[in-house]
Amino acid sequence: MSTAKKNKLSQALKGAQKPKPDTTSEARPQVREAEGDYAMVPVSAIDPDPNQPRKTFTQEYIEGLAESLKLNKQRQAITLIRKADGRFQIKEGERRWRAAQIAGLDYLKAIIEDEKSEGLSPAEEAEKLRAQRAENTDREPLTVWEDIEACARYVELTGKSQKEAAKDLVISTSKLNKMLKVYKGPEPVQETVRLGVATNLNTVGSLIEMWEISQETAEAEVKKILTDGQLPERSEALYAQKARDMKASGSAGAATKQPKKAPKTSKAKPSEPSTTKPQGISDMKVVGEGVLQITDKSGQVQRYRVTKSWQKQWEALGEALFND
Repeated sequence: MSTAKKNKLSQALKGAQKPKPDTTSEARPQVREAEGDYAMVPVSAIDPDPNQPRKTFTQEYIEGLAESLKLNKQRQAITLIRKADGRFQIKEGERRWRAAQIAGLDYLKAIIEDEKSEGLSPAEEAEKLRAQRAENTDREPLTVWEDIEACARYVELTGKSQKEAAKDLVISTSKLNKMLKVYKGPEPVQETVRLGVATNLNTVGSLIEMWEISQETAEAEVKKILTDGQLPERSEALYAQKARDMKASGSAGAATKQPKKAPKTSKAKPSEPSTTKPQGISDMKVVGEGVLQITDKSGQVQRYRVTKSWQKQWEALGEALFND
């Protein structure tokens, strides 16, 4: 081991051995040195990270890991942060810590990092979150909701664009966009994801689209999903089609359509009076304001609107042609 690493480990051990005031008669277990760059930390002195992206732990998986620890011992060290009160917070390895408790182990091999007195910056917090998510993905994937929360929190902490954040998180920009849509979506729709009933991001996205068009319609669908505890068959295609139909019809009956306006009729431009006597007309005169009345030889009457500027000309023309 290098001198620098020995000094670092020695400092970690010294710091870890500062005793807390005991409230019990039993002495508190002490950190002891292990091989290489590791320390052996008492399982009882370790606490989980409240900001860890994983919130649910599969009991079967933890029990299997406990059996592995009994038979094969600990192959990979966990990473801990030494807190100011002398205890240790898990940075990576919470499932191994849980398994160690089931296996009855007293110590775990660990890499110890010092806690920064000023706390972590948003960028450092984001990097810790990214590393925790990556470790979980490599071993046992997070639930869909846990992954959505982790990715959304990473975007918030870093302030990066979706394209940049997606690259850091090793997912497509399209997937991150869908995850953020769910993260910002209505609570009842989120509940279907939290409970593990709806896990397809496309299906959940369609439910959110339906909710945005008609909350009443979407709420009824979500309530049925939660009551049944499952999605209907071919749910992805089903809800995508429902969302399209609702968009096409406005709001699927929730909103009334605005009546279509009658098309505007184009008014014919009045023509100037002609001085030639028309054929088949027995009378032509202006009746009322701006109305030209023409009577043919069979007695049929037709009226036309004329501009005020030409009204007097039509009156004069009618008198000249038809009044003896």
